[in-house]
Amino acid sequence: MSAAIKVRSTRVKRAGRSTGGQNISLKRFDDERVQALQKEIRIIKGCMEKHPLTHPEGNKFNTITRIFNNCSLNQGGRNYSNYQNYSESERLTMTIDGEPVCEIDIKSCYLAIIAGRCGISLEQDPYSVLPYVKKHSGNCEDYTRARKLMKLMVSKLLSVDRQPTNFPEGERVKMQDGTIKTLPVQEKYQVPKKVSAKSLFAEIYQTYPFLKTFELGVFDLMYIESNVMTATIFS
Repeated sequence: MSAAIKVRSTRVKRAGRSTGGQNISLKRFDDERVQALQKEIRIIKGCMEKHPLTHPEGNKFNTITRIFNNCSLNQGGRNYSNYQNYSESERLTMTIDGEPVCEIDIKSCYLAIIAGRCGISLEQDPYSVLPYVKKHSGNCEDYTRARKLMKLMVSKLLSVDRQPTNFPEGERVKMQDGTIKTLPVQEKYQVPKKVSAKSLFAEIYQTYPFLKTFELGVFDLMYIESNVMTATIFS
């Protein structure tokens, strides 16, 4: 039986290599808190066992683990399961009790959490007001590509560091011949050579200046998000 919850050590970079991230003993933490968290996940797992997510080929997914980070029960805390290894399109072919499934996306969750903490209301689509996206509003395909790029840029700004200067790492793409190739972000999203990552990050800060001073780290944001998702399941 898989563990209901896990806590992992802090990842650090030493000599250019990442270390840490191993599971640590739950005995380090308040037993009452641990048991409460385990109870929540076991209830969810019990429901999944009765009503498993089923792949068209017959594979069933009926377990889940909540994983915390940085040696803390207040950092991270997302739920993980094997079905997440499949692409979004393939997940949408799965069923529960023979019924089709859908996926719910919380739009701009981290950005919305920070804005809410600052008492600021966001546009319905907070990426649409970024200058680089607005410049491409005349063409649907260009607009979609520009929006996806700026979504990545905002994600990097919130999750990597506060003063990023480079584009996010390249993305794996399936080519027409079936091979998998890692494309630079600039190539995938057709970013003009005159447009720098630094200029795009400046646009984000100009549009949302509160991002310059927010104090929540990525695992703080992840913890808030995961608590919202868990509370929604039980509501």
